[in-house]
Order: sequence, then structure tokens, then C-alpha cells
Amino acid sequence: MQPGARVRVYTLGTFRVVVDGCAVEDTAWRRRTARQLFKVLLTRQGRSMSRDEVIELFWPDSDSDAAASNLRSAVHAMRRALQAAGPGVVFGDHTSLWLAPESSLWTDATYFEELVSDAWRSADPLPLLEHASSLYAGDYLPDDVYEDWATERREVLRRTWTELAFGLAQALESRGDVNAALQPLERLLRADPCDERAAQALMQLLTRFGRRAEALRVFQRLAQSLRDDLDVEPSRESVELQRQISAGESVAQSPIPAVAFRCTYPFPTPRELVGRESELAVLCQVLASGRTAGQVALLSAPEGIGKSAMLGQIVRQAQAQGALCLAGGCYAERGAVPFGPFHDALIDFFLAQRPQTLRAHLGSSIEDVALVIPELRYQLELPAPAAAPVDHARAFGAIHACLRGLAERDPVVLCLEDLHTADEPTLQLLHYLARQTRRLPFVLLATYQEDGAADQLLGQTVAALVRERLAQRLVLNPLGRDQTDHLVGLLLDGSPDQALGESVYATTGGNPLFVEELVLAMREAGLLEAAAGKWRLTGALETTPHIVREVIALRLQRLDSECREILAMASVLGRSFERRVLLAAMEPLAAADVLGHVDHAIRAHVLRTVRGGYAFYHALMREAVYSGMSGPRRRLLQARASEVRESTGSPA
Repeated sequence: MQPGARVRVYTLGTFRVVVDGCAVEDTAWRRRTARQLFKVLLTRQGRSMSRDEVIELFWPDSDSDAAASNLRSAVHAMRRALQAAGPGVVFGDHTSLWLAPESSLWTDATYFEELVSDAWRSADPLPLLEHASSLYAGDYLPDDVYEDWATERREVLRRTWTELAFGLAQALESRGDVNAALQPLERLLRADPCDERAAQALMQLLTRFGRRAEALRVFQRLAQSLRDDLDVEPSRESVELQRQISAGESVAQSPIPAVAFRCTYPFPTPRELVGRESELAVLCQVLASGRTAGQVALLSAPEGIGKSAMLGQIVRQAQAQGALCLAGGCYAERGAVPFGPFHDALIDFFLAQRPQTLRAHLGSSIEDVALVIPELRYQLELPAPAAAPVDHARAFGAIHACLRGLAERDPVVLCLEDLHTADEPTLQLLHYLARQTRRLPFVLLATYQEDGAADQLLGQTVAALVRERLAQRLVLNPLGRDQTDHLVGLLLDGSPDQALGESVYATTGGNPLFVEELVLAMREAGLLEAAAGKWRLTGALETTPHIVREVIALRLQRLDSECREILAMASVLGRSFERRVLLAAMEPLAAADVLGHVDHAIRAHVLRTVRGGYAFYHALMREAVYSGMSGPRRRLLQARASEVRESTGSPA
């Protein structure tokens, strides 16, 4: 994207905001906090930031009223500094703040990343690499080097620039421009004199062109910098390279370096994973064991319990430990894309690599891998295949060979989300890989909704993996009463009183997603107030939050029509009801058929057993079933319920 937006922000090596060609002076911000808040929002790359996050970052010790006032002042000052650009730069609602998309707010950092990405996919990457290199004027937001919120973005951009420099040096060398090829490597060493990888590449390049004395001086400067700055000696690889150069031996060109890759799958990032200490400990052990031998863990729970958030936590930990993390999700439409999650996980990685790297890595298996990832044909300019169905055996072998090759370089963590919607080839490939990767540093983590295991194919796959001792199965349960209170306290930055805690727990059944959405809806509706150091509820919420209704509706849709009919009657009978009353209300259906459908609803976490009968899993579930009926149908079922209660002597 060429810079043409009204607002342009320069963050690489500097911080400068330009509106319609005129720079916004530092004095225009009026308050330093406004400028810092703008920078923080920039790091989000278009994603919103909750007002609570902002308050926690800038005013963690202020009371709620003072913090809210400070936030309003900072947002006003930020908008005033950018007023020449009009109102379309800073946006917000009752809960969040965000900046305009790139179409109207251009940043050099995002443009730099786009150039580099386009270069790796181009048949002639040199012009784009040179343009991107000139754009990288230095580290991201250098004045904020000690701010945690800028660290991750700065490191990602620094790694991207590093890989760019190696690729640029190689491209320039292939053109025969040796002096130009030296410059990117020399620039890396000026930025970090202790960068052994850059020093080794520079020594090799100089030696290949007969400049051995210069190569040896590079080694001397590297050794001195390592001693002075880090108090360490050069690595064995650097020392061996220096020996080869001194002895006049030939020096081979280094292998093409792979582009630094970080998993971009959108895992949730809650402030804290409440009540999941034991499950996290198990997954951390799986991760540790997977560094030497293949491991598979299957994580099941109803929707909203926090499976994806836990996976995200493990992926961030694995990446920090140097593992290659890949992730993909299954499609709701079965068979939409064969091997859907494997396709998404691998294409995300492949498109981040240079074509020559992929050719070197995939070798003779390129054609077979392209059966699963057809985008490779465009990236590597492969001829179109003959029209034929995908040979699953070839595809299995190709994906296995590809993952084996990656795992032989670094441990690999592969995450597959939502197996309850997986197609049959995906489940078969999962089982195949679990068998074939037991001696590799390879971890496969998969999630599925617990009621989805009732699907015959998924249920058989899970049972086989556990029976063959190829996988561990973890079941995530809803939060308990105290844990729900803790989550509410985190969301409100203060503890709930007993009545509020009991209301939230009874309504949501401890489902973390439902708790978050319910508390947010209560806050937006003005139903919460702080008194005597506790939050209390001041009224009743009139409507169920939209996302909660959607989640429950999807769960109910997976049940067959007869099961939904039984649940409709159950919702009229109440939050809890006796078994004998339900059976009487559903006559003339056979008791065995009714109880079979009830068992299905229990597995789907719609109902649960209680003494003498059943109850809806939580109040929101019963409300969704009850409110989903038309008025006439509801009145008809209410009349039937009254008849049954009268005939059975059951209280209303």
C-alpha cells in the first residue's frame, strides 16, 4: 500500500505524525499521556483496546472515577492534537478505543511489513527488498524502549528487518554487486556488534570474493564485542569459520535462512486464565516432553469454557522457548476444504517463506504437498495438475514428510481447533500423525466441543487415540463459585458482593464467556455500582447478550428435532423438573426414547442431573429455549404442563 492517507505516522527510528503534509508538533498533544496512548493504540494494528486495559496501563493506582476522568482527558487531548485530520482517526465506544484502518491512517511499520511480505512472494524481490530496507530507519518507537507494550511489536519488526537484510545481501550477491551485498550485513553489525550470524555471513561473503584479510578483521571485531559487551567468547561455528579462512580453505555459502515466523492464529488473550492451573500444568508437561518425543493432547469442553485461550497460552510459551508453532481451525461446513486445519496451519507458514527456501525444504515432495496446499502452485509457479481426486495416502505421506523436516530443525507445536467440525480426512490424518511422530520433537494439540464427541467419527477417533495410548485427553469444566467471583473481580477491577456473585454464577453456570458477556452487559446497562468496596447489582438485565444467544443457539441446533421438542417442554416446566413429570408431559412418546434424548442433552451440556430429575445447565440455557418459542406454542405447552402437574400432584 503506497502512502496516500491523510494521516501518516512514522515509528521506525523515530515518532512523527504528519497530517495533510504538516507535522504534528509535540506541544500539540498538550499531555504526554495522550501521545503515549496514541502510540499504544498504534501497536494494536487496528485492533481495539478496552478502556479497562488503558486505565490499568496508565492509572493503575487511581480510583475508578479519577481514572475515568483521566482517560476522558487523554482521549480529548489526543483528538485535539489530530483535529486537522477530522474525526475519523480515533474511535471509541463505552468499552473500547481504536484507531482508523490503514486506508485513512498510514504507518511506516505496517507498510514495511507489506513490502517485505510482497518481496518474498515476488519473482524479482530485489526492488521491494531495497525499498523496505530504506524504510527501516531504526527500531520501532525508539523513545519507548523501556515500555512493555512496545516490546513485542519492536522485536517482530526487528526480526523481519534482520531476515530482510540476509535476503537482500543474497539477492545483491546473485546480481554480482558484491559491495552492495556487503552493506546490509554491515548494517546489521552496526546495530548489534554481537550478532554472530551476521558476522559469519559477512565473513563468508568476503572470503568467497578473495577478501580474506577483511573477513578476519570482522572476526576480530566480533570477538572483541562479545568479550566487552557480553563477557563471552565466539561460538564454535565462528571459531571454525575463522580457522578455515586463516588456513585458506574454501568456505561454502550458508544455507538460505528461513524467514522468522510467529504463529498468527487469533487465540484469545485474557488477562488471566482463572481456575486452570492444573490443566495448564499438564499441558506444560506435554510441551516439555514433546521436545524429545511426540506428544498428542486433546482438549474438550463446551463452547465458551476457554479451550482456545489455554491453547494460546501454551503457544506463546512454546514460541518463547524456540518452538515452531503452527495453528489452523476446522470449517463448520464439512468437506469445504480437505484437511482444512492442516492446510491453514501450513499455508500460514509457507507464505511467510521465500520460494527458494520452500524448494530447498520440500524437495521432491512439492507436488504431493501441493495436493493439500494448492496455493503453493502459485507461489512456486508449478504447473497445474491433472484433474483428479486427492490421493489421501500421498497427501498423508507428504504432510508427514513436511512436518518431519520442520521438526528435525526445531521442535514443532501443531494446534488444530474445533475438531467437532472436522472432515473425515482430517481426523484420519490426525490419527496417522499421532502414530508416525512418536520419535520426533513434535507436539499436536487439538480442541473440540465436548458434545461434538457424540459424532460417531470424532468419537471413534478420540477413543482410538486414547485406547492406543497415543494421546492424553483433558476435559475443561466450568468455573466453580469462587472462581467465578474471581473472574468477575478481574472484569470489574473490584470484588462482587455476595448477591451479585450468586446471581452471575446461577445465571451462567460458571461458563467464562457467558460471565464476561453478562458482566459487560450489566455494566453497559448501568446496573452495577460500587459501594463499601464491593460491586452490587441494582437491577435486572432485560436481554441476554447477543454472543451468548448465538453460542447457545448453535449448541441447540446440533440436537435433533425430537430432542429440541423435549427441551421446549422442559423449559416450560422450569429451571429444574422431576423425571416423572417430564415423562408424563411427553406422552405418548416411549419413556426410553425420551430418556435417550435427555442423555444426549446432558452430553451437550444443556441439561444436568439433579436428585429426582434434571435441571438446565444454567439459567441462560433455559431462557434461550423458552424465549425461542412462539407465543402460541408456549401457551400450548404451558397448558399441557398444568395438566401434568395436576395429574401427578407435582407443585407448580
